[in-house]
Amino acid sequence: MQFRKSLGARCLMALLAALLVACTVVCRPAKALTLDEAKAQLESLGVELAQLEDELSMASADLEATKAEMETTEDAIQVKRGELTTAQGELAESTRRTYKMGTLGLLDIIMNATSFEDLVTRIYFADAIQDAQANAVETVRGLEQELEAKQAELMQTRATQEATLANVETSVEEHEAKVAEAQAVYDQLSAEEQARLAAEAAAQAQVNENGTNTNGLSNAVQAAESNAGAGGQQGAPSAPSAESPSGSNSSSSSSSSSSPKPQPSYDYSSGDPISIAMQFVGNVPYVYGGNSPSEGFDCSGMVCYVFNQLGVSLPRTTYGQIDYLQSKGAWKTDLSELNPGDIVFPHTGHVGIYAGDGMFIDAPKPGMTVQYRALYGFYGGGSVW
Repeated sequence: MQFRKSLGARCLMALLAALLVACTVVCRPAKALTLDEAKAQLESLGVELAQLEDELSMASADLEATKAEMETTEDAIQVKRGELTTAQGELAESTRRTYKMGTLGLLDIIMNATSFEDLVTRIYFADAIQDAQANAVETVRGLEQELEAKQAELMQTRATQEATLANVETSVEEHEAKVAEAQAVYDQLSAEEQARLAAEAAAQAQVNENGTNTNGLSNAVQAAESNAGAGGQQGAPSAPSAESPSGSNSSSSSSSSSSPKPQPSYDYSSGDPISIAMQFVGNVPYVYGGNSPSEGFDCSGMVCYVFNQLGVSLPRTTYGQIDYLQSKGAWKTDLSELNPGDIVFPHTGHVGIYAGDGMFIDAPKPGMTVQYRALYGFYGGGSVW
């Protein structure tokens, strides 16, 4: 009996000791990162962020090109449909006239000829009528084939668009996760350490031709600060959705998986494109095919919307906007010739509104809101006035 009591006591003591050890391990606060450890982690995360941002920038440019290609193909389809309708009408009229006149046989041509010369003429015109009808039939067949080819081309382009959008959505999710990691590391630092790191990051910033900050530390710190300043919303825009070039939903479109956050009311009374566009900075997310503050903007959509408030109607794609400025004779290839409020293109696949002093306002890429930032490249630009 005594042995059993002793064994029970020893088991109870062992259990209490195990619980104490477990509590000590679990309850012990995580070791705070040193500044050097945080810096190393942020540099690594920043490099990954830069790679994702580059991918998103290139995807955004590809989508803009796809949108322009679809617009061109749709226009070509409308032209071919018009040509086909005309050719079908001409063939139907030719057939109707031949039916009313009756088909002339060789015997009719010979018997009704008044002379040898008249016989030659009748044979010539009979052949001409048959050739014309044969040509009309071939024209209709050719146009039908061309129309089918254009429609197949459009379907292929839409498939490419949808595949790109799917990849973009995945990249946006990865980017959001990396930004959250960077912010978690950054938040472990004291206010003094954050200030020191932010100053160092600002000095190291290096922006490439896609507008991406390629310095790992600088990129991660900026992402963490932007995300914190936006209440965690900076890296969480609506998922992009497939749109037709005009911005209306196509039959293959899908709506965003989440809606943009409620937008403030905007004042368009200033008559100044910069003032209008600045109201969207930090508030309106990039959404492919987006045309308004409530649904979000892509780059050309924002520019179209701003100038539409001022009574100017622009083409819906960057390529169309470039053609528009060039056709007006307003195209400039020297940045010093641009004025604040002009349209500016860092490259053919991206557009914004020039704000002066080397700055511009744009809807950069999936995963970001409208930004006021340094112009990172210059392809050209001009005034719509």
